Amino acid sequence: MIDTDKGKFQESPGLKHWADIQNLKIAAASYAEGGSIEELEHKIAKKNAVVKESRSAIMDLEHEMKTKAEILKYAKQYMTNRKYQRGYEKAKDQDAYFRKHETQIILFGGAENMLKRYGIKTASMNVEKMQAEYDAMAAQKAKLKKTCQTAEKEASEADKQLKNIRQYLGTEKENREKTKTDRKHEMSL
Repeated sequence: MIDTDKGKFQESPGLKHWADIQNLKIAAASYAEGGSIEELEHKIAKKNAVVKESRSAIMDLEHEMKTKAEILKYAKQYMTNRKYQRGYEKAKDQDAYFRKHETQIILFGGAENMLKRYGIKTASMNVEKMQAEYDAMAAQKAKLKKTCQTAEKEASEADKQLKNIRQYLGTEKENREKTKTDRKHEMSL
């Protein structure tokens, strides 16, 4: 909307007339796109609720993903280093084998302990399935983010339309009051 309260619009009736026509076009377009003020307010409230719900779901999902990522990390570490633990258990000279593969054996033990803390049974653990679940959660998070961004954009556009309509209606009321005052003043002369 064009602010016609500035000096150049007050000094030039032609410029003010042009600005009023432009403001009317903007308000009409906003009204045509958005509908009534009540419809726009309802749309904004609805979109803001979607944004709030999406953000809440994203936060919940991120917490769950963080735990799942940690479990997945330890599961991969467990699977990668399991062969060194088995080799150590079967070795004839366990001290020499341990010195040679100490890091891998310690990593295996740490991963095994962490998985037990999470209640994961290492005998029936399926890393590919865990990875697929994590990937599905990541895809769901991306979808929720897109939904949130779309709803934010639509709420912003509806809010802009509502402001345009309200600003025009506010300006229109001021113009009507000014016209009434001018007419009263002319009649008293």
